[in-house]
Amino acid sequence: YKVTLAKAADRAAREMEVSLMGAGTGVPLPFKLYNPRPNPTHSAVTLAFDLPVRTSVKLQVFDATGRKVRQLLRGTLPAGHHEVTWDLKDEQGNKVARGIYFYRLETPHRSATGKVNVLR
Repeated sequence: YKVTLAKAADRAAREMEVSLMGAGTGVPLPFKLYNPRPNPTHSAVTLAFDLPVRTSVKLQVFDATGRKVRQLLRGTLPAGHHEVTWDLKDEQGNKVARGIYFYRLETPHRSATGKVNVLR
C-alpha cells in the first residue's frame, strides 16, 4: 500500500510504502470476506473477514427480499482478522425463519456479500 504524506503549510509530499503482514506469513493482508461456518446452519454462524487497514466497518444481514434483518457490527476496527457470530436472531431478538440470508460487509472503499443457509 502506498501512503502519501503532506504538510498543510507546504505542498511537498513524500510517499512511503506500508505493508500489513498477515499472522507471521510476511504476506500483505488483503481485504477478504470468508465463507460462513458452518453453512448450512441451524443454531449460529461465524462470519469472518480480514481488513488491510484500520477502517470503519458495517456488517449487516438481509433476508432474500433485501429487507435488513440485523446489524451485527458498526464501528471502527483495526487491521487484521475478525470474526463475528450471528445467533440467527433479528433486531428484536426473534429467531429468523428457515431460508437464505445474505450478509454484507461494508467499508468506505470496499464491500463484499456472502450467503448463509438457515435450517430449522
